[in-house]
Amino acid sequence: APLWPNVIRELQNGVRLRKATERPQRRAPPKECISSPYELLLDDIQHKRYTLRKVIVEQKRRTPKADVTAPKPHLKPVLERKLKVCVPWEASWHEQLVAEIKRPHKLRSSAARKNGSRPKGTCYKV
Repeated sequence: APLWPNVIRELQNGVRLRKATERPQRRAPPKECISSPYELLLDDIQHKRYTLRKVIVEQKRRTPKADVTAPKPHLKPVLERKLKVCVPWEASWHEQLVAEIKRPHKLRSSAARKNGSRPKGTCYKV
């Protein structure tokens, strides 16, 4: 039987819905499977089959002012601190290249052009 004409016919005529009592009642047997410990724990949490124990936390009462004024033994006074010697920083070749590109170009005088002199560092093969 051609499928498409049947679908069109059902859409035109409408589909008759069955009542709930007419529907066949199929009860699936309960699944007999072994649950993992994680699934058992998840099931216990979902069904709230647990009791929480009361936890007592003992803390000393502190005032914020006492914390600020209390001496800190792990900190040295400023005069006793020794700072590392500052090593001069040398730019890498990449940073030097970027700095050279960003630097504005130096203009040559017209007298230097006539003499044929080139700026230092430029050489052309003839």
